[in-house]
Amino acid sequence: MDISKSAAISDKAKLIRIINSKDIHIGMHTWIPANAFILVREHCFKLKTDIFIGQHNFININTIIRPGTKISDPIVVGRASIVKNDVAFHRNVVGNTAQVNSERITVND
Repeated sequence: MDISKSAAISDKAKLIRIINSKDIHIGMHTWIPANAFILVREHCFKLKTDIFIGQHNFININTIIRPGTKISDPIVVGRASIVKNDVAFHRNVVGNTAQVNSERITVND
């Protein structure tokens, strides 16, 4: 795993990955709370691909990030969303299959 030291990940978040591989990439200042699932492997579809989560993102609770997803920065993923497609810069996505809810999120460092 390639996780920034400034990323905040709950001890109750689930990072399900392939052993001994660099398959989850999480940028700095990204928050991942409890009950968020980041899946690099799905047995039923035999998917095994990397997940890239950029900087200054907030992945909300009860969210699932599916294999092969690339999330740019800054992004807010709404509660109980399922993200299976790439998410472009400055977006707010929600829903089951997550769709863009709003654009132009600004972040103050």
